[in-house]
Amino acid sequence: MYAIICGISTLFSNVAFVMQKNKLGVVLTIIAICSLIFMEIDARKQLAREEKEQERARTKQTNILLEDNDIQRFEIISKVDELTQKLDQKSTAIDIERIAKDYGITPKQIHELLQSGSVKEQGLNAFINGEYGKSIDLFMQNTRSLHYEAAKNWFLIGNAYLNMEENEKAALAFQKSISFEPNSCSPWNGWGVALLRMKKHEEACEKFSKAIHLRPNEATAWTNWGISLTAIGKGNEAIKNFSKATELKPDYADAWRSWGVALYRMEKYEQAIAKYIQTLEIDPHNPNALSDWGLCLNQMQRYKEATEKFSQAINFDGNNPIAWIGWGMALTDLQQYEKAMRWTQGAGQVRGWVKL
Repeated sequence: MYAIICGISTLFSNVAFVMQKNKLGVVLTIIAICSLIFMEIDARKQLAREEKEQERARTKQTNILLEDNDIQRFEIISKVDELTQKLDQKSTAIDIERIAKDYGITPKQIHELLQSGSVKEQGLNAFINGEYGKSIDLFMQNTRSLHYEAAKNWFLIGNAYLNMEENEKAALAFQKSISFEPNSCSPWNGWGVALLRMKKHEEACEKFSKAIHLRPNEATAWTNWGISLTAIGKGNEAIKNFSKATELKPDYADAWRSWGVALYRMEKYEQAIAKYIQTLEIDPHNPNALSDWGLCLNQMQRYKEATEKFSQAINFDGNNPIAWIGWGMALTDLQQYEKAMRWTQGAGQVRGWVKL
């Protein structure tokens, strides 16, 4: 453009000289020259437009390549990662231009690819740009993220095994989760539950204690610890745990019912019934609380009332063996032997046993 302007200036200087000789010739000359100038300008504008369109097309093609071709995207990032791993103190540069050439893209696009990727990829980009402090922060962040994801996944695996009643595998999964995130409460609690189901109550108590140490307001861990303490005959300690759990979560039906079980095993039947009533106020259809209430009534020789509770429990859960057997026992004590035999047979057909 500068050259064009200079040319125009020179032409007009010449035109001024010619004007003195032939005015008509001057006009025609000016028109011709201007036409040539504007044609040149239009040609250069068109060329610029075409170059921009070509660049845009190349960029679009490369972006499509990077966005749609996941395999090639992975290869590029893997190559950068591989070269970074091979660096030593004597070699701190990565030949990004060579990688870009190999894949038909520009170095700038490699940087953009890394910067728009994962935390680790952003760290690689910072590293190859010489921003080592930033790269350290990003790599540390990525490490924490990977540990968190691994811990979370192993915790979910443990829960899945618990639901499948594969308690040994569940315990191993929770242990693996803890190896990544030792200060997370949930896997410690899950590990304790697996041990509780395996009747390893002393070990379970240790895990629940650790869970509570990490999260003192976790009502579930307090309750599970109380259940383990009940199983090893430490009823008074268990009651303190259940009290704490219900203080933290007053509507936690399992804590109230477990408190009742601890009192039942201490032969404090009236107090146990009060806890079962509290449980049923929160969860009116809880078959375990109803069957437990029936057991207390049996022990208190209130057999007719006991049969009513067992009947209600079976209405809510026909596979509750405690209710079937308790009902049979109450009928036996009422000397209704034929009915008692029928109810006992019903218990024998139940699949699985509900644990107290």
